[in-house]
Amino acid sequence: MADLPAVRSLGATRDPLGRDAVGVALRSCDNGYASETRALFGRTGGRLLAVLRATGDSGCQKVSPIAWTAMLGSGWTDAKPVLPRR
Repeated sequence: MADLPAVRSLGATRDPLGRDAVGVALRSCDNGYASETRALFGRTGGRLLAVLRATGDSGCQKVSPIAWTAMLGSGWTDAKPVLPRR
């Protein structure tokens, strides 16, 4: 993933919950304002741990985190979902 154009490797890091991770980031710049999305993956197993969003100005050089989502678990099921009543 880190070899894709406009994607850079963050290397070894930690997610917002303190779990060991490796990450990649995609940054765009429009009219001097930067937007960056970071995806953090577990160092063992490679599952998605968190997604972070960051923005900034300063000529697109510096960004600051504004929001994050951490995944606590995922899995497969054969059970049918319980739909809400209408």
